[in-house]
Amino acid sequence: MPKCLILILLLFTGAVAFGRQRGEDSVYVSMRTHGHRHHTRPPFSYIGFSTGINNPGGILGLDYELPVKKYFSLGAGLGFSSWGNKLHVEGKYYMDKHQRGWALLAGLGYNTGVYNFKTHLRTAGGGRQEVTFNLQPVGSYFVGAAKYWRIGRKYNRFFIDAGWDIPLMPPHYDMVGGGPLTESSTTYMNRRSPGGLMLGFGCSFGLHH
Repeated sequence: MPKCLILILLLFTGAVAFGRQRGEDSVYVSMRTHGHRHHTRPPFSYIGFSTGINNPGGILGLDYELPVKKYFSLGAGLGFSSWGNKLHVEGKYYMDKHQRGWALLAGLGYNTGVYNFKTHLRTAGGGRQEVTFNLQPVGSYFVGAAKYWRIGRKYNRFFIDAGWDIPLMPPHYDMVGGGPLTESSTTYMNRRSPGGLMLGFGCSFGLHH
């Protein structure tokens, strides 16, 4: 699993570095009207935030997207989730130009897990008591679709996405404190673990050279 984390970190770093280089090397046509600069091409990249259930960026995450072709882009992000911090890389194929409209997406995610995670759950001893878990790291891949709308006159966007998140291995946790869980508490922990229906929404803002 650490190899998966290293791969995602390398891809994330490469995407950001490539985006900066592209921004420095690209020449964007602009015109000045009454002393103001107006961009006549889309941004060289986007940065934003997202939230949702099994969302690639987690419960709340920071996202970076770099268009590499007319209809294709690469993205990466990090945030926090119910299973620790979360990182992801993804690719998107847009149906419309300028990163608008419908898009298909697929990627890899990595939840770092949490050690000494404490919560109160029902146990076999009766009632609720504090229990402690070690939530082990989990990698996953996801597929889905998204819809993007332009915000205002600039290239900022609002989006929603939906799909399915599939763990690369069954999520695993170790109880290190507290009594045995009841069936309902075990079901709660399984539902808390990564994987399943993916729903999210967020905003992204265009970065110009």
